[in-house]
Amino acid sequence: MCRNCWRIVAGAISLDEAASRAIAATAAYTKRQATWFRHQKLADQRNTHTIRSRFTDSAQFSESTVRSIISFINLSS
Repeated sequence: MCRNCWRIVAGAISLDEAASRAIAATAAYTKRQATWFRHQKLADQRNTHTIRSRFTDSAQFSESTVRSIISFINLSS
């Protein structure tokens, strides 16, 4: 069981506090991953697309960007 879960059970923190801590830990982990990937040459730079924000659907991208992403996914599978 996670550390924050034990703290909830013990009454040391609230469920809301545990959720806030989990969100902060996830954000920090995501930032570390982004830093790692930024320093790796995994693909030709012309074939990469970096998404620098959270998104919920493809409506936030131009049609050509969506086509490019879908094409890349189809090539990879």
